[in-house]
Amino acid sequence: TWSTWKNLAQPWINTIRSASAPNIILICGPQYCQHMREAAEAPFYDPMFPNSPNLAYVAHIYPSFYGRQGSSQRQKYEYEIGYLAQRYP
Repeated sequence: TWSTWKNLAQPWINTIRSASAPNIILICGPQYCQHMREAAEAPFYDPMFPNSPNLAYVAHIYPSFYGRQGSSQRQKYEYEIGYLAQRYP
C-alpha cells in the first residue's frame, strides 16, 4: 500500500535532507512505480522545503500492466498516473 511505502521511504528523504542536500529527490511508488495515485492525497514531506517540496514523483510505464483488469490502457494510466500529474504537474 501507499502508506506502507511512504513509511518506509520517508526516512530516506529525511536522511538526504539532513546532509543539507537541496537537490530534487525522485520518488517512485509501490509495485514497480506504477501505483502513484495515492501520492496526490498523501504526498511525501520535504523537511528542507516544507511549503514547496523539492520532490518529483516518477512512474514506470509497463503497457501490459495498464491493459489488465478489463480497462483500457488509457483508462488505467489516467487513473494511476494522470490524477497525480494533475495535482503535481
